[in-house]
Amino acid sequence: MLSKARFRSQRLTARLLLLAFVSLPTIGFAEDQPPSHDRGLRTILDESSYWRFHVTMRKPTVPTAALKAAGKEATEPAVLPVKVPYRHYPRIEHMETLPPPAGWLASDFDDADWPRARAGANWPGSVAQVAFAPAVRFSAGVLCLRGKFAVDDPTAVQNLTLSMRYRGGVVVYLNG
Repeated sequence: MLSKARFRSQRLTARLLLLAFVSLPTIGFAEDQPPSHDRGLRTILDESSYWRFHVTMRKPTVPTAALKAAGKEATEPAVLPVKVPYRHYPRIEHMETLPPPAGWLASDFDDADWPRARAGANWPGSVAQVAFAPAVRFSAGVLCLRGKFAVDDPTAVQNLTLSMRYRGGVVVYLNG
């Protein structure tokens, strides 16, 4: 945690880090809110902003404990069959990739090698279209997003609000 003295003495660059555990192809930010200027607020990052992102692919599975709780004999997780054939990419739904690098949550992490795209599904080449393309949408296990914004006078900030739509779960870190 940064001290108040440090907040006053230098410009704060905040990084909003989202770790989204996703199970279905939906990511978005609240659109049902009235415009922020009507409430005296300012939008910093939204679905039209550019975000750095990392997608971790995982096989769609049922954990061993869940199988046992359902009365099934199991010694390992069961891989779910995907009933949507991808003739150009056979068995792509069972693809697995590495998790994000260690330290990706740190505010000084160099994310320059991560792809950069807008978050909203309506933007061509967006995070949503890449992470949840038809050929991989059943395997997207974790979506990590990094957004950056600068605050010239942190003492003037009275509060920060995050609004988003998601499926699965979300963990949010501010400034790492």
